[in-house]
Amino acid sequence: SDLKESLKLQPQDNLAAHQLLAVITQRLGLRDEAQYHLEEVQKTDPNSVELLTAQALALNNRQGLELLTRAIEQNRFDPDLYLYRGQMAFHVTVQEGKSSEIVVRAIHDLEMALAANPKSPIALNHLLWFLSYHGDVIGRDVAKHRAEEILSDWESWAPDDPTFLTSQLRHYRFTNQLEKAADVGER
Repeated sequence: SDLKESLKLQPQDNLAAHQLLAVITQRLGLRDEAQYHLEEVQKTDPNSVELLTAQALALNNRQGLELLTRAIEQNRFDPDLYLYRGQMAFHVTVQEGKSSEIVVRAIHDLEMALAANPKSPIALNHLLWFLSYHGDVIGRDVAKHRAEEILSDWESWAPDDPTFLTSQLRHYRFTNQLEKAADVGER
């Protein structure tokens, strides 16, 4: 509603409002309205990082991953782009099944996001999911070791964080460390 009001007050060159409305309306299932806002954004700069990101987030599928790859090619130093692509890879993997290429790229992307923000619960949670469930792609021992490093570090600064506890429990269950899982469940 505030975004639509913003468009009424400044109908021209209101890229931010159109970008946000494209994402919001797509997620609400309003495809026609989302398409309209994406088309308005495209009129300004069809290859801008902002447009590619908005389109990718609105799509949230393999095509979205490709758009985020194009955005990263233009701005390799934006950690948020890596986080978005890692998150989207999570959704694509859950929806469509495992692809080794997507898993490897997601692990890389989430590690890049963590390099910029080591305490990002979103990046930590998604990275642990990939390491726990699809670690075979990079080697089960390598994945388990990295997951244990992450869990140990995360526990040192947020031992009671619900996202941490959920991630820890999921990791221990999937890696068949049932005693550790039981200990986490009792916390």
